[in-house]
Amino acid sequence: MPRFPVGPQDYAIHTGRSWRIRNLSLSGAFIEDREPLESGKTVYLELHLGQERIPCQGIVRRSVPREGMGVQFENIGPETKDRLERYLNTLEKSAAHATAAAQVAPSLPEEEVAEEAETSPSQALAARLHNLGAELRALEEDIKAGQVDVRVLQEFRESVDQIRVTAWVVQQWTELQAQKGDAYSVLPLLTKERIRRAAQLTETLNLDIDASEVTFETEGIEKLHRAVEGLYYRLARLFKT
Repeated sequence: MPRFPVGPQDYAIHTGRSWRIRNLSLSGAFIEDREPLESGKTVYLELHLGQERIPCQGIVRRSVPREGMGVQFENIGPETKDRLERYLNTLEKSAAHATAAAQVAPSLPEEEVAEEAETSPSQALAARLHNLGAELRALEEDIKAGQVDVRVLQEFRESVDQIRVTAWVVQQWTELQAQKGDAYSVLPLLTKERIRRAAQLTETLNLDIDASEVTFETEGIEKLHRAVEGLYYRLARLFKT
């Protein structure tokens, strides 16, 4: 059963926390989780796929420490299955369109390429972003095959995820502009991604401090302390309203 990489705006929630979905099929998904559940464990997920919110149950079939877990869906009802199929169909069509655009563009005469770029900038951009995503995934696999510390690999993966999200927002902005839509509607996605990254980075720094890898002598620690204090003050005001 084919698996598709999902958009950077998609994620899964389990145990009260959100995690990126690396790929998705009708039978399961790979959920990136630095503390994955053990193989054989039952997991309850809420998949956030575009505008869809799909609760489902699965069992962990593969657990990779500090990387994630492969989850096989279980007891999927007809309605949930239909919703997953519809979303997977959109992923398949988007991938096919981007691949076709990437294959056709190089064979066109220069004047036709220029004309196509003028008339369909969002399609040209979608193809380039698709190729960028594929190149980043290939680079990630090459790095994983080498002798690279898992912490370095995780840092690389998080940086790549940030690029993917930003690239996706750029693509959505361009498409909305071409369709005379509200391009500014994608900006909340950037805010959401900043919050996700900040929470993830905070958890990592907590582990570093507990392991004494960050101390009072660590460069930039005072500036970080002031920034966190300011953030905490403003968050406290939000939660009091």
